[in-house]
Amino acid sequence: MKVRIGIDIGGTYVKFGIFSADGALLLHWVTPTNHMGHGEYVLAQVMEDITKKCNELKIYKEDIINVGVAVPGPVRPDGTVEGCVNLEWGTFPLATRFSQMTGLRIIALNDARAAALGEVWQGAAKGLTSALMVTVGTGVGSGVIMDGKIWHGIKGSCGEIGHICIDFNSNIRCSCGNYGCMEQYAAEPAMIRYVKRCLEIGVKSRLMNVELNAKTIINAAKDGDELAVKCVDRSANALGQGIAAANCMIDAEKIVLGGGVMQAGDFYLDKIRAAYQKHAFMRQKETPIVLSALENLSGIYGAAGVALFEDWL
Repeated sequence: MKVRIGIDIGGTYVKFGIFSADGALLLHWVTPTNHMGHGEYVLAQVMEDITKKCNELKIYKEDIINVGVAVPGPVRPDGTVEGCVNLEWGTFPLATRFSQMTGLRIIALNDARAAALGEVWQGAAKGLTSALMVTVGTGVGSGVIMDGKIWHGIKGSCGEIGHICIDFNSNIRCSCGNYGCMEQYAAEPAMIRYVKRCLEIGVKSRLMNVELNAKTIINAAKDGDELAVKCVDRSANALGQGIAAANCMIDAEKIVLGGGVMQAGDFYLDKIRAAYQKHAFMRQKETPIVLSALENLSGIYGAAGVALFEDWL
């Protein structure tokens, strides 16, 4: 049986998927990312995991059509990473190096672009040639597909919509070095920081005695907790404003939202839609905004299916 393998390397976990040639998910699993040696052993860990599973399933090298690897950073079309802070990689020839290690055909791409491809291949944007995939988690990223092409940009950083400035008077400095970036209002760490600051100055909330993360904050908002509602509205407003600004350039057929924070579902999505409507340009207000159909597996789907979309790269 011929298979495709998709790998999504994150700062915390590595996700793996083995797919049939036509895109049926046969097996998926997750392992913690190996940060020993400042990222030196990440690929060795990935290779070990893949080798073990393939041996268990009696999948041989000649059965593997392609391996796609998604990473959280800019990636050139030739598979060279232009820096992954979460993996402690600088400029790194990922596709070439991993191909040498495995003897397999490797295609590397940015994780948000992989997620976009996954949704176009088997998800919420299936069959479309124009879509904006936005991932909301530790950061905010996006994959841009226009006219049947994935847009990379000259430096591989097309789609970094988390760094659209939404507040020119902000004193909140982003990890990119700028101020007022959407990511610093919308992503999970931003939500946690906001709640902590409010609690420190004496704001009363049921969040005082719980572990703070996007899930607990959004659940408290669903229950009407005033601080949680303010935090979620702040995040959703930032996302709606930033996505509207991005879509002015893209004019996508559909906008798909995924990532860990979006597992909150329609409660959070409806707030983002409302903010988008407020800021969107003219008929772009009609652009559908939907949740990912593949949830947190869109990256491995896109990585596995990337060979089918090589003319899009």
